[in-house]
Amino acid sequence: MKKLHKNMSLEDLKRRIIMRSHIEHVSKMISQLSNERKLLFNMYFIHGYRIYSLAKLCNVNQGTISRRLQRIGNELFKNITNKSNWRR
Repeated sequence: MKKLHKNMSLEDLKRRIIMRSHIEHVSKMISQLSNERKLLFNMYFIHGYRIYSLAKLCNVNQGTISRRLQRIGNELFKNITNKSNWRR
């Protein structure tokens, strides 16, 4: 297998490009969420806030935060798995 840079093969490069492309698409979908959903997503998945803490900050019960996170996840999953969203 041909090496491109130190220990990186052509296949490694292809995998990195594909992964980066997926990350860019997911980032684009996250950016299209409403401000409230984007904030909740980032606080939970990126910054690691717990559901209890988010519920306290939002002045709602934990079940409400759980349902909102589930809806956000379902929305993102639906968009990611929809083939038309992967076209450029």
